[in-house]
Amino acid sequence: KPPEKFSGKIKSWKSWKAEFESYLAQINGADGVPLSYIIRNDDEITEDEYELMEGQVKRIYDAPLQGDYYDRDNFQVFQKLRALLTGGLAETYLTDYERSGDGREAWNTVLIAYEGDDAKNAAITSARNDIRQCTWERNSKNWTFDQYCLKHIRAHNMLKRYAVPMDETTKVREFLRGIHNSSFQAIKTTILLNPELKQDLNKAITAFKDTVTTLELVVFDKQHDDRKISAVNARGGFGRQFQSRGGRGGRNHHKRQYEQNYTRGGGRSSYQGGKGNYQGRFPRGGGRGNHYQNHSNREQDDGLLLDQSVLNQMNTKQRAAYYEGRKKLRGQDNSDIKGEIPRNIGATNTGITSDGHIRPLPEADDASRITSASAAFGRGSDHNIPSSRSFNNARRSEGAIQSGLRRISFVNHRNRIPENLAFRGRAEIDTRADTTCAGAAFTLIETTGQECDVTGFHDDMSPIKNIPIATCATAYDHPELQETVILLFHEALYFGKDMEHSLINPNQLRENGITVDCCPRQYDKGSIHGIYVPGEDITFPFRLHGCISYVPIRLPNATELKNCRYIEMTSEKVWEPYSEIFQEAETPLALKTEASDNLRASRKIGATISTDRRCDIDAVTLSERLGISHHLAQETLKSTTQLASRNVTEPFTRRLRTRQSQLRYPRINDFLYSDTFFSSIPSKPRNNTCAQMFVTSKGFCDVHPMKSKGDAGDKLNHFITNVGIPLGLITDGAKEENLGRWEEVRKKFLLPQKTTEPHTPQQNRCEIEIRETKDHYRRLMDRKRVPEELWDFGIKYTTDIRQIIARPSLDHRSAYEVLTGNTPDISNLLDFEFYEWIKYFEPTSFPTSRENLGRWLGQAHDVGQALCYYILKDN
Repeated sequence: KPPEKFSGKIKSWKSWKAEFESYLAQINGADGVPLSYIIRNDDEITEDEYELMEGQVKRIYDAPLQGDYYDRDNFQVFQKLRALLTGGLAETYLTDYERSGDGREAWNTVLIAYEGDDAKNAAITSARNDIRQCTWERNSKNWTFDQYCLKHIRAHNMLKRYAVPMDETTKVREFLRGIHNSSFQAIKTTILLNPELKQDLNKAITAFKDTVTTLELVVFDKQHDDRKISAVNARGGFGRQFQSRGGRGGRNHHKRQYEQNYTRGGGRSSYQGGKGNYQGRFPRGGGRGNHYQNHSNREQDDGLLLDQSVLNQMNTKQRAAYYEGRKKLRGQDNSDIKGEIPRNIGATNTGITSDGHIRPLPEADDASRITSASAAFGRGSDHNIPSSRSFNNARRSEGAIQSGLRRISFVNHRNRIPENLAFRGRAEIDTRADTTCAGAAFTLIETTGQECDVTGFHDDMSPIKNIPIATCATAYDHPELQETVILLFHEALYFGKDMEHSLINPNQLRENGITVDCCPRQYDKGSIHGIYVPGEDITFPFRLHGCISYVPIRLPNATELKNCRYIEMTSEKVWEPYSEIFQEAETPLALKTEASDNLRASRKIGATISTDRRCDIDAVTLSERLGISHHLAQETLKSTTQLASRNVTEPFTRRLRTRQSQLRYPRINDFLYSDTFFSSIPSKPRNNTCAQMFVTSKGFCDVHPMKSKGDAGDKLNHFITNVGIPLGLITDGAKEENLGRWEEVRKKFLLPQKTTEPHTPQQNRCEIEIRETKDHYRRLMDRKRVPEELWDFGIKYTTDIRQIIARPSLDHRSAYEVLTGNTPDISNLLDFEFYEWIKYFEPTSFPTSRENLGRWLGQAHDVGQALCYYILKDN
């Protein structure tokens, strides 16, 4: 039975698509293969998935998309598709295929309309808005808890479908954030502190519902919708101790099972019978007491304490269930993480107080600290570095760090790794540090194999030798999310326990797409005064130590390194703090006034400077490892690169990183220019509207036709995986060449990128090559009278020619040879001319002729073996 006609509304597209695909899977085509092979998407299936296929599913993906059987089935699918879309909003997408009856192309056009970039972005935005705006307080006639849960699950399924899912912790956090009922605050806190519930939305929903039902704070059925629970104000009797008058001190109920929280009568003390402070039986008298003080003396605040207003709403049965559950949770935490610092915030001395606030971390005694980042570089130090006061009593010290040349030597850095898991430190924002400096609150994850010397702002300061450049991690206890996250810093200078507090270079974070706002709110009310990570939608608020902004951090333990959420603060790309790229990018945007130029010329702010980086393996060690002479080892280090990272930490807390994209493909010794150009006529039959051009400084060019400019990032990935990794990228300021998928690929291969100045296309060599390539193709098109709709085949054929032709400017060598060092082979261009008549063989049933006429459209680079060509058939 066919599905219902499609109305064309986006919200019903997903279910209708599934019904239509199922409908075609039940109908066999001319060759006995289910018709669903016509609309299959080969890009969705990986090689591993294909190997596991069998039966009809394998036949669907093995069926050829050509031949007589395919033509018949393709036409049949178009007729069925037209019958189901006629009368709806999607009918207009079939107009271009009425004559050809091409069901596959018609289906792909509908897919682009409902699952293309615009539709995809709209669906993602809608799903995220549903998650953030959806709230629930209690059941009503038209809005129940089950509907609230279902809306969250549907929205997350939509994000997963478009490959932009939220992590499980964020799912749970957003789910709990939307519950606007103060009675459930303790339950929400308990779920966030439970590692198992925190990592699974479905389990969190079930646990929340079960707990609320057990405590009877609200009942999830209609007959109890109007039930309200208020504080108990009755006098006398067991369990009515709140707001009762003075009297006998109550005895503890159930001995210590519920931690002596009940009294008979009692005065205005919430949990005691006077000034006895819980010692033995409660004394007589009903004087005022201090519950919080006595409670803190009796047990540690571990984040499981309820707010007093919530306790006031509970009856005896509810409180008993709460205390029993809290007791079990504490027992489970003690057994699961015995001997380690727990992941929950309460166990890291940032506990939740009884008024619902997060207790701040205790500040270190700065007067007793002499190994801090500031002290090590000018703010008071005993590292044989004279303070500024020794030069001028009236002059203020300017602590800063300056990293030097990277060089080759072998140093064991393990003695730097701190071991005090209770240590708390500060990560201070310091624009005078040219590179992030990781101190005692950081653990070493892996090194880059490079190191450098670090000096302060003054020439008389002795440099610190052999500081490794590494990936380091620290723990941050978020006060609002009540979550511990691991902050990962790549390309950082690792000092370890040699430096108490750490320094963060804000521009190194900004280079990774992170917003850093250092201005305190007292000076700018619009400032966030913190670090905002757009990809995670999370903010790390700054605190002030004097006038210095900082983030409170601590040393993570092994459990946290394994289980907590990681946030990458800096890029894996090699950090060159004195690269000309920064100045070139800033110059077009800078205020060019004589006054500002004079100010820059006369003012010099001391910044910490790092020397050039070098490998941490010296020639002696390399000669022993490779079995070569010392001289050859020296020359080898000069003529090679060391781009991969090596893990040096023990014991292993994480699996070694397997992604080393910068080493997977060959490297080309040239910069890559790129730009997008458009066609006024969509191509046929592939419906391409534009193309991405890639050009090197030596003239090597490659072009990739695209359906939309949003595919530019995928084409960059295709160029790198097929040609090689360039030294860097040069583009204009177009979003598709700076953001989104393009940015992901650039970061994946650790590529630096420059942008040209606005309105100066001559700075991009692509502009010249695009013009020359278009002129070259027009000559071929006019000579052979090629239809304009075949421009995407023709432009690709033209660039194939331009890659291999000898050029006088290159000493009569081809651009391909100059780029790769290989002599190009032109066998694929010798047999035919573009759009030339050819005969081709196609297997058909008897007695149909197997010899057919067609037009030659150039080499099919990504299909089959060498000498495989595109052919324009008579259909």
